[in-house]
Amino acid sequence: MASQADLRIIGFDLGHAESALVEVNDPRSDEFVKLELPSAIGRQYVTVTAVAQTDDGVLIGYPAVNAPDVLNRYVAFKSPDLTKEAHSKPTGLFVAQMRDELVEVGRVSAASPTRWVFGAPSGWNDQTLRTYAKVLGSAGLSDVEVVAESRAAMLYARDAGEFEVSQQQLEAAVLVVDLGSSTTDFTAIVGLKVRPVDTGTALGAGLIDKAIMNWVLDTHRRRADLRRWLDREPFEEPRFELACRAAKEDYFRNLAASRDKQVSGGNLYRPIKADDQEDGFFITIGTPDMDQILAVPHPVLDGRNWMEAFEADLRTAAAGLDRAPEVVLLTGGASRMPFVLRIARDIFGADKVKLGAEPEVAIAKGLALAGRIGVRAEGFRADMRLLLSSGQVESLVEGRLSQLAEGLGQAVATGFMARFARPAFRRWQEREIVTLNSLESVIARQAADYVADPNNPAILDAIAQWQNGLRPDLADLTRSICAKWRIPPSAMELEPVSLGSRDWNMSVNLNTIIAGSIGNIAGWIAASVVGAIVIAVAAAGAVPSGGTTLVVGAYLAMGAGGALSNWASRKVRSADVYVWVRKGFSADTVFKNQEQQERELADKIAGAIAQENTDAIVAQMSRRLEAELQELAVAAELLVS
Repeated sequence: MASQADLRIIGFDLGHAESALVEVNDPRSDEFVKLELPSAIGRQYVTVTAVAQTDDGVLIGYPAVNAPDVLNRYVAFKSPDLTKEAHSKPTGLFVAQMRDELVEVGRVSAASPTRWVFGAPSGWNDQTLRTYAKVLGSAGLSDVEVVAESRAAMLYARDAGEFEVSQQQLEAAVLVVDLGSSTTDFTAIVGLKVRPVDTGTALGAGLIDKAIMNWVLDTHRRRADLRRWLDREPFEEPRFELACRAAKEDYFRNLAASRDKQVSGGNLYRPIKADDQEDGFFITIGTPDMDQILAVPHPVLDGRNWMEAFEADLRTAAAGLDRAPEVVLLTGGASRMPFVLRIARDIFGADKVKLGAEPEVAIAKGLALAGRIGVRAEGFRADMRLLLSSGQVESLVEGRLSQLAEGLGQAVATGFMARFARPAFRRWQEREIVTLNSLESVIARQAADYVADPNNPAILDAIAQWQNGLRPDLADLTRSICAKWRIPPSAMELEPVSLGSRDWNMSVNLNTIIAGSIGNIAGWIAASVVGAIVIAVAAAGAVPSGGTTLVVGAYLAMGAGGALSNWASRKVRSADVYVWVRKGFSADTVFKNQEQQERELADKIAGAIAQENTDAIVAQMSRRLEAELQELAVAAELLVS
């Protein structure tokens, strides 16, 4: 990939009727500029979406509309049906020629890497998007990105800086209304999540253009001559429609600039092969005429006029937000029609409705912003991949492993006697447990089961506290990356883990790894506890054996060591001691050293975990933490601006 400083980004709003382009010279910069289009001819930043093939090459924009001799001519060809040459061919020709013209006038450098970001309607499926990108790539663009126009609208609202819209409003509910020639697109933004709203109506400003055409054909003083020209040349009708659109734009431009309610607008329609001025047809629209045109019902709008359908669609789109929008943003060239703003304000209130300074290039700006964000996000993503593959997380886990081992040792050992040894000892006193061998087995088994329980709160809490201790160090690892890509450092800070919290499932269950080690040590402490009882029982001389009783001599023999001592110990451990003797022992006496024993147990557990399970724990904890960081990174990309 080209270096960030060299890469240029162009947001290319290839519309059904008109197209506009906006550039970002440096992805690290917040500045973007509108591109002056050679084919705009007077309109400067917006040109008609038209392309023509001639013997001398390809023409686009207004030159394509007005060229007298062409081999093929296409107007308003944007469509999801890109498998048909009638749509794919003019798309490729238009895009390639636009690039070549910009290079020719020095607005784009052929030597500099450029990312071209195109918008696509939200209704296009994934296969259509892939086909669209392929068509654009075949036009000679090596770096192409296709972005949903709904996302571009959201980014325009959030980052273009043309509106006084607070972060709180954007995070609540925003409705973006993009008025185009073929459709009016509604985008709901709730909590900065983008969702297109389908009103079920193909409401485009082009319907008004067609209504003007019909009105001119019905009322023009030279309507018979006009119809002959339209019948004579098949391409004259779309040229005539463009002339009617220009007259409409002139009318609304004059209306917006005048305090007088009675204004007019106009434009000259001149057939390509007209011989003299008499073959030109001037279109003049006054206020009464426009009122009449706007009141015309349209079959495609279920018999409603344009304004009625727009108002109904606005209400339908707002209802799709599940709450009243805090802000309504109007974009698209057609939003300059004053009644659009009036209807929106009547529904939502004047303070909530915003109209951009240049609505016709709003989506192009949003696409440029999307491209800039994409490049920045790629850089952020690459840096995060580098961090996660560098071994720094593993080193951090390994360096803190002794703390985890100590915490787990304390979690298991604290209260061990009260939890396992004393209850089992009482059961032995009541002869529920017959022998001391069985007593030892019961203590060891219960301790092992306790450790192996995946829901053991003491162990889970120890793991949670240890993980929380890692959080500041992990934040240090990501802070410089966030600063580089202008992301708030808090976006990469892992939430504290606590038992019962919704984030607990993000933790790691180490029980299966440490259960074996702790179980063996639990057996050691059980043997230690029972050993003390064995000595006490033998000292009491209360072990029945073959009708006789082992007396103090047996105990003394045990103390003497050797085979006799081992034999005596085994004998005592397997003996069924008299109940009255069992009850004669005091638990406080037997467990008088329990605090010391628990400290020893904690140390042994910590040592065993640190020695026997290092690789497994480091691997499992590192994977989990890296997964958490990766999830945060995906969410943090949305904060790149």
